[in-house]
Amino acid sequence: MPGVNKLLRGVACLLFVCLQSCASTEHMASIGGCNGALPKGARVLVREGEGMPQQLSYELYLKAKEQLAAGGLKPDYAVEQDMELRMKGVLPHTPLDSLQLAKLGQLGYDFVMQVNLLGKREANGYNYVSAHERQAYGDSYQLAGDVTQVTLQFLLYDPQRQEQIYTLNTVTKIEPLTRTDSEGGEKRTNYASVEMALQKAIRKGTEKLLQDCRCCL
Repeated sequence: MPGVNKLLRGVACLLFVCLQSCASTEHMASIGGCNGALPKGARVLVREGEGMPQQLSYELYLKAKEQLAAGGLKPDYAVEQDMELRMKGVLPHTPLDSLQLAKLGQLGYDFVMQVNLLGKREANGYNYVSAHERQAYGDSYQLAGDVTQVTLQFLLYDPQRQEQIYTLNTVTKIEPLTRTDSEGGEKRTNYASVEMALQKAIRKGTEKLLQDCRCCL
């Protein structure tokens, strides 16, 4: 089916161009930055994220794991260590208070990291802004469904000090490709998925965390 293949190639090309030129990421970190440092060889327990399905949490962990390990850290996923953690009295989805952190420190973990999904929004593929709308509201006028956007929250804890030492919110947006027609209207095309934005957000957010927390001395 040549027509279908051509269409798929066109969509793939649009997605590639969007990721290269339409995607942007912003970070909002704790005031004062990271109150600690991640030394090379440190063991990092990554907890299951909130606000997302278990499978997605695991997929994000695998992405972050590559960067953590490349920095010389030793990441573990809490779900895979569930039996050992439960035997020590550390239960999943419980707040990380000083008691829980102390137990994790006794298990040999130097840091605990958690990535939560705070929000997501997916573009609807195609929008049109008429010349009248552009004149009335300006070129910055945005329609619902123009942008694919996700917000990830990175939390870092120090079990030895029994406290949270870092918070980072990472927002990744993928804007539409735009084209003006002969009547002055604007065609906006955006087929970027939430999954695509998440891939960029987890990479950029983990990179920012490692940079702020002076990994890996």
